[in-house]
Amino acid sequence: MSQKKIDRKSRIKPFVKYVNYNHLLATRHIVKEDFDFKTALTDDKMENAEGRKAAKAEIKKILEER
Repeated sequence: MSQKKIDRKSRIKPFVKYVNYNHLLATRHIVKEDFDFKTALTDDKMENAEGRKAAKAEIKKILEER
């Protein structure tokens, strides 16, 4: 594959939404406890589109640092 295609496929595309914890299934993916995303997600930010967009940008920055 070309480097351009590799870069496009390895981009991080985060999303935020409310989830009912009773409907979650266990997977093989683990999020470590030191992953502090709770500061980026608050109820105030989830109320409007601009807040959700800002929260996605913050989470993307945190994930890319790791």
